[in-house]
Amino acid sequence: MVTGLLGAANSAGAIAGSFLALLLVGYRAKGMLVLYASLAYGFILLGFASATTLWVGALMIAALGAADAVTVAVRQTTVMLTTPDHMRGRAFALMILAAQTANNVGTIWVGAWAGAIGASNTLVLGSVISVVATCLIWRFWRPIREFRSG
Repeated sequence: MVTGLLGAANSAGAIAGSFLALLLVGYRAKGMLVLYASLAYGFILLGFASATTLWVGALMIAALGAADAVTVAVRQTTVMLTTPDHMRGRAFALMILAAQTANNVGTIWVGAWAGAIGASNTLVLGSVISVVATCLIWRFWRPIREFRSG
Protein backbone atom coordinates (compact mmCIF):
# COMPACT_ATOMS: atom_id res chain seq x y z
CA MET A 1 0.00 0.00 0.00
CA VAL A 2 2.73 2.49 0.94
CA THR A 3 4.74 1.81 -2.21
CA GLY A 4 1.63 2.28 -4.33
CA LEU A 5 0.74 5.55 -2.59
CA LEU A 6 4.24 6.97 -2.99
CA GLY A 7 4.40 5.88 -6.64
CA ALA A 8 1.03 7.49 -7.32
CA ALA A 9 2.12 10.66 -5.51
CA ASN A 10 5.23 10.87 -7.70
CA SER A 11 3.15 10.45 -10.86
CA ALA A 12 0.54 12.98 -9.74
CA GLY A 13 3.32 15.44 -8.95
CA ALA A 14 4.90 14.85 -12.35
CA ILE A 15 1.59 15.59 -14.06
CA ALA A 16 1.20 18.77 -12.01
CA GLY A 17 4.80 19.72 -12.81
CA SER A 18 4.14 19.22 -16.52
CA PHE A 19 1.24 21.66 -16.32
CA LEU A 20 3.43 24.05 -14.33
CA ALA A 21 6.03 23.86 -17.11
CA LEU A 22 3.29 24.81 -19.58
CA LEU A 23 2.36 27.80 -17.45
CA LEU A 24 6.02 28.87 -17.41
CA VAL A 25 6.41 28.71 -21.19
CA GLY A 26 6.73 32.51 -21.34
CA TYR A 27 9.50 32.60 -18.74
CA ARG A 28 12.52 33.50 -20.87
CA ALA A 29 15.36 32.54 -18.49
CA LYS A 30 15.03 28.81 -19.17
CA GLY A 31 18.49 28.02 -17.78
CA MET A 32 17.60 29.66 -14.50
CA LEU A 33 14.28 27.82 -14.48
CA VAL A 34 16.13 24.50 -14.62
CA LEU A 35 18.43 25.66 -11.82
CA TYR A 36 15.50 26.81 -9.67
CA ALA A 37 13.67 23.51 -10.15
CA SER A 38 16.86 21.55 -9.45
CA LEU A 39 17.48 23.54 -6.29
CA ALA A 40 13.88 22.98 -5.21
CA TYR A 41 14.35 19.26 -5.86
CA GLY A 42 17.33 19.13 -3.50
CA PHE A 43 15.50 20.92 -0.69
CA ILE A 44 12.32 18.88 -1.19
CA LEU A 45 14.43 15.71 -1.00
CA LEU A 46 15.67 16.91 2.38
CA GLY A 47 12.04 17.40 3.39
CA PHE A 48 11.25 13.84 2.35
CA ALA A 49 14.23 12.56 4.34
CA SER A 50 12.83 14.38 7.38
CA ALA A 51 9.20 13.26 6.92
CA THR A 52 7.79 11.40 9.88
CA THR A 53 4.34 10.60 8.51
CA LEU A 54 3.22 8.87 5.35
CA TRP A 55 1.11 11.82 4.20
CA VAL A 56 3.95 14.32 4.55
CA GLY A 57 6.21 11.89 2.73
CA ALA A 58 3.63 11.51 -0.05
CA LEU A 59 3.39 15.30 -0.42
CA MET A 60 7.17 15.54 -0.61
CA ILE A 61 7.29 12.79 -3.25
CA ALA A 62 4.60 14.62 -5.25
CA ALA A 63 6.64 17.81 -5.06
CA LEU A 64 9.75 15.89 -6.17
CA GLY A 65 7.82 14.59 -9.17
CA ALA A 66 6.72 18.13 -10.01
CA ALA A 67 10.21 19.60 -9.76
CA ASP A 68 11.65 16.78 -11.87
CA ALA A 69 8.95 17.21 -14.52
CA VAL A 70 9.74 20.91 -14.84
CA THR A 71 13.46 20.24 -15.37
CA VAL A 72 12.79 17.44 -17.87
CA ALA A 73 10.28 19.48 -19.89
CA VAL A 74 12.53 22.52 -20.07
CA ARG A 75 15.67 20.52 -20.89
CA GLN A 76 14.01 18.46 -23.62
CA THR A 77 12.33 21.47 -25.19
CA THR A 78 15.57 23.44 -25.12
CA VAL A 79 17.49 20.64 -26.82
CA MET A 80 14.83 20.25 -29.50
CA LEU A 81 14.56 23.98 -30.22
CA THR A 82 18.28 24.79 -30.22
CA THR A 83 19.55 21.83 -32.24
CA PRO A 84 19.75 22.14 -36.03
CA ASP A 85 17.20 19.98 -37.87
CA HIS A 86 19.77 17.56 -39.31
CA MET A 87 21.24 16.86 -35.82
CA ARG A 88 18.00 16.72 -33.81
CA GLY A 89 17.63 12.93 -33.76
CA ARG A 90 21.21 12.42 -32.62
CA ALA A 91 20.97 15.15 -30.00
CA PHE A 92 17.73 13.72 -28.62
CA ALA A 93 19.17 10.19 -28.58
CA LEU A 94 22.25 11.39 -26.71
CA MET A 95 20.10 13.31 -24.23
CA ILE A 96 17.94 10.24 -23.54
CA LEU A 97 21.04 8.02 -23.24
CA ALA A 98 22.61 10.42 -20.75
CA ALA A 99 19.42 10.74 -18.70
CA GLN A 100 18.79 6.98 -18.54
CA THR A 101 22.40 6.20 -17.74
CA ALA A 102 22.50 8.85 -15.00
CA ASN A 103 19.27 7.54 -13.46
CA ASN A 104 20.55 3.97 -13.37
CA VAL A 105 23.99 4.92 -12.07
CA GLY A 106 22.23 7.00 -9.41
CA THR A 107 20.12 4.00 -8.42
CA ILE A 108 23.25 1.90 -7.97
CA TRP A 109 24.79 4.59 -5.74
CA VAL A 110 21.60 5.04 -3.72
CA GLY A 111 21.41 1.30 -3.11
CA ALA A 112 25.05 1.12 -2.07
CA TRP A 113 24.85 4.13 0.24
CA ALA A 114 21.53 3.02 1.75
CA GLY A 115 23.15 -0.28 2.64
CA ALA A 116 26.15 1.49 4.16
CA ILE A 117 24.62 4.46 6.00
CA GLY A 118 20.85 3.84 5.99
CA ALA A 119 18.01 5.12 3.82
CA SER A 120 17.37 8.42 5.64
CA ASN A 121 21.04 9.34 5.71
CA THR A 122 21.29 8.50 2.03
CA LEU A 123 18.42 10.88 1.27
CA VAL A 124 20.10 13.64 3.27
CA LEU A 125 23.38 12.97 1.45
CA GLY A 126 21.57 13.06 -1.90
CA SER A 127 19.91 16.33 -0.94
CA VAL A 128 23.22 17.92 0.02
CA ILE A 129 24.90 16.71 -3.18
CA SER A 130 21.99 18.00 -5.26
CA VAL A 131 21.95 21.46 -3.65
CA VAL A 132 25.75 21.83 -3.72
CA ALA A 133 26.02 20.66 -7.35
CA THR A 134 23.23 23.00 -8.44
CA CYS A 135 24.84 25.93 -6.64
CA LEU A 136 28.22 25.16 -8.22
CA ILE A 137 26.68 24.96 -11.68
CA TRP A 138 24.78 28.17 -10.98
CA ARG A 139 27.97 29.93 -9.95
CA PHE A 140 30.50 28.59 -12.44
CA TRP A 141 28.60 27.64 -15.61
CA ARG A 142 27.56 30.94 -17.15
CA PRO A 143 25.92 29.47 -20.29
CA ILE A 144 23.20 27.87 -18.14
CA ARG A 145 22.65 31.00 -16.06
CA GLU A 146 22.47 33.19 -19.12
CA PHE A 147 20.45 30.95 -21.43
CA ARG A 148 17.29 32.69 -22.64
CA SER A 149 14.66 31.36 -24.98
CA GLY A 150 13.58 33.37 -28.00
